[in-house]
Amino acid sequence: MGKSSLVVLILGFQFAAFAQQASEPVNIPQTQVNAPTPTQTQTPTQTPTQSQISHSQEPSPEQTRCPGIETLSNKDDPNQIYRRVVRCSQLQEYDRAAELMFVAMSYGKFDSMRVSGKVRHHAAARSRIEAMNKLNAMQLDGLHQALIVKFQNEDERQQLCSLMRSIGQPVYQPEYMLNYQNPLSSRQTHLASPSLGLPTFEQELAWESVFFNFARCSA
Repeated sequence: MGKSSLVVLILGFQFAAFAQQASEPVNIPQTQVNAPTPTQTQTPTQTPTQSQISHSQEPSPEQTRCPGIETLSNKDDPNQIYRRVVRCSQLQEYDRAAELMFVAMSYGKFDSMRVSGKVRHHAAARSRIEAMNKLNAMQLDGLHQALIVKFQNEDERQQLCSLMRSIGQPVYQPEYMLNYQNPLSSRQTHLASPSLGLPTFEQELAWESVFFNFARCSA
């Protein structure tokens, strides 16, 4: 990624393209209902009671709760974390969604340093884009604004760094990246077998590089 960092990537996000899908009109097909013939008998419909309606409309706790950064462990891969980003953004808890983005993108960068094959590294961006495409234009804008505020504020960013340090270096197998294939890439057929062959010491150095250089965390 060269000299770029997570902060530069976050502040340079272009959400307009992601919002296009949400803003496109959806054609709803008209269903034709045939009137019953005189020989047909109509079965009377049973009107649901108020208690039944209230029960069916009551959201589950999972639908009304934002699974914030406090729910993360170093066993959660970026795909799992981005699902939390989507859930929190849909609940308009954009600050908490921004915190999750911080960890998800840092974990994705670490995975790209321990998995061989540059084409496979596209999996991290693919996961992020697929998550953003699940949000509407208003949610994308709210998340974008929260990201800008979070990462321009040095104190808040360093607080996030402390939280990520406590969560720890990823210990999951990055299957989402190991199994990633891009049929449109001419380089895909020339990839060597994916490798997680970095010695433990080198993986620790890679994580420190993500922490200090990519996420711009202080000591």
